[in-house]
Amino acid sequence: MTGKTEAGRAWSDDIARRPGGYSVTWTQWVEGPDAQAIFDALVFDRTAGKIALDCGCGDGAFTLAVARGASSVTGIDFSEGMLAHARVLAAERGMQNVVFVHAHARQDALLPARSFDVAYSRRGPNITAVVPALVRPGGVLLGLHPLERDEDQVRYAQGLRESDLDVRRFERLDDRLRFPTLVDLAGYLQRTPGMPDVRRPEHADLLHELAGEMVHPDGGFVQQVRWLLWEAQVRW
Repeated sequence: MTGKTEAGRAWSDDIARRPGGYSVTWTQWVEGPDAQAIFDALVFDRTAGKIALDCGCGDGAFTLAVARGASSVTGIDFSEGMLAHARVLAAERGMQNVVFVHAHARQDALLPARSFDVAYSRRGPNITAVVPALVRPGGVLLGLHPLERDEDQVRYAQGLRESDLDVRRFERLDDRLRFPTLVDLAGYLQRTPGMPDVRRPEHADLLHELAGEMVHPDGGFVQQVRWLLWEAQVRW
C-alpha cells in the first residue's frame, strides 16, 4: 500500500466523520457546460438496464441514483467510513439491487472478471488499469476527473492507450463554480483532499485567506474547475 493511497483513505475516512459527510450541504451554481451534469446524464443512459460498477462510490448517493435505472450496481471504495454511510443510505431507501464492497479500483478490485456491462468513475480513481478486465467485451467505461495540472490530462490519455480501450470521447470541460456566501464556500472547500474542516472556528484564518483569493466582483466567490470527461469501450 503506497503512502499516497494510505493518505487518500485517511482523508476519505475523515470526511465520512465530518458533519454532512460527503453530501453537498451548500449552495452553488455552475457557469459553463456543467461537466458533472453532462457526465451524470451519460452514466444514466449507459447503465439503463445494465450491470454497473461504481468505482470510488464514496457515500453511495450517486450509486443509488444510478441503481434506479440499472439492473444492478456494485459500488466499491477504499474507505470503510464512506461505505458505512452508503450501506445505511441503501437500507433507508430499501434498495435491493445495490451492493457495496471494500476494494481499491486501482489495485485490488477482487471482483469477477468480465462481470459488468458498464464501469464508471465519477470524480474518483483512474480506472484504466485494473477495471477494464472486469468489464465484458463490448462494455463501456466512463470517467470524470478534475484536472489540477496540465500533466493530469496527459496521464489519463496514456492510461487509456496502455489499456487498449477503444476511446469514444476524450474531452476537457471548463466550469466556474459560484458560491453566494462564505458558509457555502466553506462547505465546498472542506471536501478538498488534504483540507481541514474550514467550517470549524479554529480554521477561520485559513478560510478567510482562501476566500480572499476567490472573491467574485459581482458578489460571492468563484472557483475555476477543469474536468476531463472520457468514454471508452472494451474491445471485442
